[in-house]
Amino acid sequence: MTEILTPVLSLKEKANELFKAQEYEEAISLSLKALSLCEENDKEIKSILHKNTAASYLKLNKYEEALQQCDKALEISPQDPKSLYRRATALEGLEKYEEAYRDAQKALISSPADAKLFTPLLSRLHILVEKRRSQFSQVKEKASRMIKLAFDVSSNEEERETGLNNILVLCRERAGLESLLELGLLVRLKSLIELKPPTTEDLNRKITGVRTIAEAIRFSADMCKRILSELGIPFFINLQDLAVSVKNKEKIDEILTPVQYLWQSILDILSGTKKHEKPNQDIMKGNQPIIDSFLIALAVSINSRSIQPESRDVILQLFIKIIDINSLSWGEKFMEIGGLSRLAEVAAEVPELKSESGMGLTRNTKNLISVLLSRVYDNMYYDAARTKYVDTLDNYLKELLLESDFEAKIKSISFLTCLLLGPMDVGNTFIGRPGILQMILVMANSDQLLQQKVATEAIVAAASKKDKAKGIITEGINILKQLYQSKNDDIKVRALVGLCKLGSTGGSDASWKPFADGANLKLTEACRRFLLNPNKDLSIQRWAVEGLSYLTLDAEVKEKLIEDKAALKIFLDISKHANQMGDVLYPIITCLVNLVNAYDKQELIPEMMELAKFAKHHIPEEHEFDDPDFIEKRIEILVEVGLTTCLVNLSKSTESANVLELIARILNAVCEKDTYRGIVVQQGGARELLRIWQKATDKGKRLAAQAISRIGINQPPSVAFPGQRAFEVVKPLMSLMQIDCPALQNFEALLALCNLAGESEELRRRILEDEGLSKIEHYMYEDHQMLRRAALQCMVNLSLSEKVNQLFEGENDRVKYMLLLSSAPEDLEENDKEEIETMKAASSVLAIVSRENRKVCGKILVCVKNSMEILIWLAANPIVDLQLRGVTIVTNILAADRELAEQIVGTPVFEILMALTQSEIPTKEGDTPEIIKKRHDIKKRAQEALAIAEKWKLIEKS
Repeated sequence: MTEILTPVLSLKEKANELFKAQEYEEAISLSLKALSLCEENDKEIKSILHKNTAASYLKLNKYEEALQQCDKALEISPQDPKSLYRRATALEGLEKYEEAYRDAQKALISSPADAKLFTPLLSRLHILVEKRRSQFSQVKEKASRMIKLAFDVSSNEEERETGLNNILVLCRERAGLESLLELGLLVRLKSLIELKPPTTEDLNRKITGVRTIAEAIRFSADMCKRILSELGIPFFINLQDLAVSVKNKEKIDEILTPVQYLWQSILDILSGTKKHEKPNQDIMKGNQPIIDSFLIALAVSINSRSIQPESRDVILQLFIKIIDINSLSWGEKFMEIGGLSRLAEVAAEVPELKSESGMGLTRNTKNLISVLLSRVYDNMYYDAARTKYVDTLDNYLKELLLESDFEAKIKSISFLTCLLLGPMDVGNTFIGRPGILQMILVMANSDQLLQQKVATEAIVAAASKKDKAKGIITEGINILKQLYQSKNDDIKVRALVGLCKLGSTGGSDASWKPFADGANLKLTEACRRFLLNPNKDLSIQRWAVEGLSYLTLDAEVKEKLIEDKAALKIFLDISKHANQMGDVLYPIITCLVNLVNAYDKQELIPEMMELAKFAKHHIPEEHEFDDPDFIEKRIEILVEVGLTTCLVNLSKSTESANVLELIARILNAVCEKDTYRGIVVQQGGARELLRIWQKATDKGKRLAAQAISRIGINQPPSVAFPGQRAFEVVKPLMSLMQIDCPALQNFEALLALCNLAGESEELRRRILEDEGLSKIEHYMYEDHQMLRRAALQCMVNLSLSEKVNQLFEGENDRVKYMLLLSSAPEDLEENDKEEIETMKAASSVLAIVSRENRKVCGKILVCVKNSMEILIWLAANPIVDLQLRGVTIVTNILAADRELAEQIVGTPVFEILMALTQSEIPTKEGDTPEIIKKRHDIKKRAQEALAIAEKWKLIEKS
């Protein structure tokens, strides 16, 4: 035994104690820590730790994780009966009954002495296996009929379609999938999909075939590898060819959507990625060679001339998603296999050159290239990797510049534009080299429209920051003005955007204007004319929107634009085309972020400002039009003209985490005012916020969660989040219950959870499952009075759950704390609403948990010395709500049992109850019907209390 085993054994024992105490998560944590300390030859203790960890996972119903731990234990000790038994239990949980039955039999053979433990599992599994065999026989018969219907040449078109659709459904069940595979489904689907040339009907069946394979692959990692092995990776890569020769854009999307889903499914299954979770390291490590082979094959297609432009976009989108997954380590691999050079080649492509060797591009391709270039660069975590990245692109640019023809020069500028829109630092490095900027300006001053167009786009991309834009302003401003006079709208609008971008380099700083006063308003008017052009050319309008996205950093422009409802409506309507025109997405969102001031603002510390003034540094100034009342008015107008519908359209058109964050910013700004929350729900904003929370950046998730909480505060959960959606709301709200979240976000989340907890027992259970109780209780002890009150109000609704009721019975101070909060502090004032609401909430909890609960009632009487004084104070309280709660608590104690009732009868609190039954119900001027009803309820409860005392024979009816 190695020396290191001493701490390992200590951790193992602690983990065992935690397991016995039902602290399974903590037990797992300690067991895994112990495993990390084990050495290679400590096999016996490793086997024990693995099977112990599996036991904890089984208690948490985490069967996949339990299975992995059992597999590792059995690698060391293949016949260990406990490991076999636990793996059988995990397989049963995963509904792999045949495999579970085999393991249970092996466990019994390995240890007949434990037959008493194994027999119940074996009996249960035997029944399930026999039932499945019977079902399998029936399913196999149905599968055979569907195979014949779908693939027999004698079947008509409708029968074939019906057969394929039924096969798709059968693939979702293990018995159905196994039966279909036995009947040769994969070979048949491969023949169908590779059939050329396809008719329209064939194409529809091919699409169904792709969806069927995707369904089969998602069944399990083993199934995925089996299908990949049988069909081969080239088959899956070549699925993109289904869109070749198809001209209809909608049909191309219909084909490529299931192909993209299939590719993503392969990666998700092989990397162990579940919904909203990160990849599983262990699963991914075992499948890394297959993942690498698949991605290499896809990367080769990036600059292929033979694929559809839309297929290229799908591949780029896939790499954008996976390149950030650190555990895949595909940033550097992408460079190693020449992926960066392939991106550079696509970035340099200019379709207008109409070269024989040219590649087809969509409107979105260049934007996707820029994003992917940026993602790859961000994943270069050390200097040598970044140097290699820059050198690779530098070599490509040099090769282009060495060519003498003008086409190479145009391509080089197109390539630089993509860099400037992606990894900006790299693009600025290249732009700053001798002769590059001059070449762009010469091309912009050319008579050739294509050169003007490409150069103008480069100038627009290069004018990024105040310090970077000075050179462009100095050297390019006159050329842009000259190009703006062009009779060609394509050139004119691009030049306009260049001028807009240069005019916005001062940002929101009202004290720094690069152009003369009023210039930005003139540029805004020019953008407006393009936006309202009678031809409604979307490609022109898109550039006008981009111009406005820069200009709206200027507060005066914001006010001018917001007054123009005709322009605003067209501007928002363009969002309908965001799915087909990805390049319009970001400009629209940026413009809206600027209009509602939803961007992050740097906090100006007064001391630092004074220091900056002393050092004669420039201090940014905020315009008066960016005051809160102006912002609120702008939001009101935007909501009126359809802002939420626009944002929903934009959200549905993107998977970009950064863009979704911007949408979350805007929706959160809108939801800040309660009058707009209903409109957001009506127009689909609440549903979209849930999707944004799942896919946005960390900042975006928090903002989306805050918007969700704001909706949940004053909108009925059944309306705002109908059906299953209400359960999806719990996690976003819980994410705001963190110490690092601002108090406002904590408060709003608590209020929304309060409403949610009052909706149904199922929702209360979900909150408890997500560890909501501990988080809510944390805020009950907060010094911040509003947070404490909100947490207590949430606890009121949670206490309706039987599980929470039981917690108050235990050996803890929950009852004591509620009783203390129900009493009046010495400095209580009549208008102290927060303190009164806190007392109402605390006493409500006691009124609920003490109902038919003898333990809680007993604790109320003894948990603090002055319990009776507090009950007297509540029962005689002039505040109707507090008095009702006090009387209810006392009535519950009387009803609990005779022994407790004896402690109440004869005390001042019982005399108060007697007085309440005999006196007239008081009325006051201004009492609402609700108050009057509560006064009647108080008298009714007091009468019930006396009736209970009579039942216990503690008093006699007079």
